[in-house]
Amino acid sequence: GEHLEDMRVRTSVGGRNFACRYVCQQGEQTFTGYFRRFGGRFLSVHITNMTDDVKFLEIGLIPTDYPLSREGVFTSNDFFYNRLLQLSAHTLKLCMHEHYEDCPWREQALYAFDSYIQMLCGYYLFGEYDFARASLKLLADSQKENGMLRICAPSGIPMVIPSFALSWIISLEKYVLYSGDVAFGREMLPVAEKVLNAFHIEEDLVQNDPEKANWHFYEWVPGLAGEEYHKEDSPCNFYYILATMAFQKLCGYTGEKRTCADVDKIRIAVKKKFYDEKTGLFRTCEDDHRFHELTQALAFVSGVTQDETLLDKLLKKDNGMEKITLSASMFKYDALLSVGDRYKNAVLEEIAEIWGKMVFSGTDTLWEVAEGACAFDDAGSLCHGWSAVPVYLLYKYYLGFEPTAPGFREYHLKPCRTDYLTSYHTVLYTPDWVKKVSVVDGKIEEANIIADA
Repeated sequence: GEHLEDMRVRTSVGGRNFACRYVCQQGEQTFTGYFRRFGGRFLSVHITNMTDDVKFLEIGLIPTDYPLSREGVFTSNDFFYNRLLQLSAHTLKLCMHEHYEDCPWREQALYAFDSYIQMLCGYYLFGEYDFARASLKLLADSQKENGMLRICAPSGIPMVIPSFALSWIISLEKYVLYSGDVAFGREMLPVAEKVLNAFHIEEDLVQNDPEKANWHFYEWVPGLAGEEYHKEDSPCNFYYILATMAFQKLCGYTGEKRTCADVDKIRIAVKKKFYDEKTGLFRTCEDDHRFHELTQALAFVSGVTQDETLLDKLLKKDNGMEKITLSASMFKYDALLSVGDRYKNAVLEEIAEIWGKMVFSGTDTLWEVAEGACAFDDAGSLCHGWSAVPVYLLYKYYLGFEPTAPGFREYHLKPCRTDYLTSYHTVLYTPDWVKKVSVVDGKIEEANIIADA
């Protein structure tokens, strides 16, 4: 198990059982089980049918870490952000085995949205591309006849999460942009095209397929967790726009000419359908009177609106909306940080408040949701790769480092000054070089290539 909140290891949670049985013979013996993987911090041993004393000479787990060749470096004037980056790196590494996995404890499964965040963070911290490519290929190989990707890969489960299938296209574009692996992008274009074609568009609005295998999930908050079916919702349309934009970029990288939906028409239709004039916010569903932070963030990053008063509302603590969760927060911060320096101090303050509860709890890994182990009827994971979002934010927006052409052939490196991060030192990884950078008061003091990749 991951904790001792029950004054013992939580060996069984709902329908999940984290135990195995070994039947002993007489005398000294050795057993190693290579075909089952466990993740956790604690082991408990229950001994039954004893006929004599039992003595343990050694008991434990064998680490099976992915052999990363590079290690992220980030030190700053602020202890909190130094520690947060350490926890993020440790969490990401623990969620890497034969593919990215949501967590090493509960599911050990490859999901397209979880891995989207993990890949982005891994490009910055580890300069790791082979692992990302392998995970993208596994997900592509899970494609069903109707074009959708299965919920996990590899998996025989027929369930799909449509928004996660669209996330895979966004992940693919980012992989090609960061790695420069244009050939793989070209190979995967038919898969991406088939995913887009799996969605039905009616009067310029993307429709949700009522097929029972579809789970219309976006994040773990009421109204977005796929509790009930809606023929149309705004997040699916926003995701479809983002995936189509990514597909168009892939076509540009690869020199391929492929047709896709007119996103401008979808933008107009979704705003007409879901924008609430009275509040200045977007509804998730036409008949849902709740408003969600994620819905507003997706509206902004997908280009459906560029109204910055929406961002002011998004940042207010008492905005009356369903709050965004750790994983989906990347869309909120993408929206806020895409308009220059205006919100950069405020975002750092919010990160410190939300992730600070984890950092100062004494944990050495990041949790699935802010509630920790008590979430999901006591099944909350305490080591979840998707919660490493601040890594991506710090490198992309505060250090200002991102590729603008595949493989970093062209890139930005434009650090900004904030009230909190006044100096920091880091190492930047690209497919071709490794660069050591020192930044003081928003200016690059030193930037030296220290190795070829």
